[in-house]
Amino acid sequence: MQDAHPYTNRHIKVAGYIHWMICEHIWLQVTDRYYENIPERVIHVIGATGMWDVPVIADRTVLANQPDTVLHDKKGEDSPAD
Repeated sequence: MQDAHPYTNRHIKVAGYIHWMICEHIWLQVTDRYYENIPERVIHVIGATGMWDVPVIADRTVLANQPDTVLHDKKGEDSPAD
């Protein structure tokens, strides 16, 4: 990241740590040290999907549509009607 504000760098490090902790909690393979971990953009686990720094598609224009971490728990969703 070029010429990023120190707050932005800190924000990215904190978000990376949270993402690392979530991945470790759901038993995904991660590095021993969170600061060495390079997050995968999309992770599929049985019953859940995790996304790192991926734009969110919305039905209207959203200026800040790229959250750091998005978790989608598929458990409990009703299956689509046939």
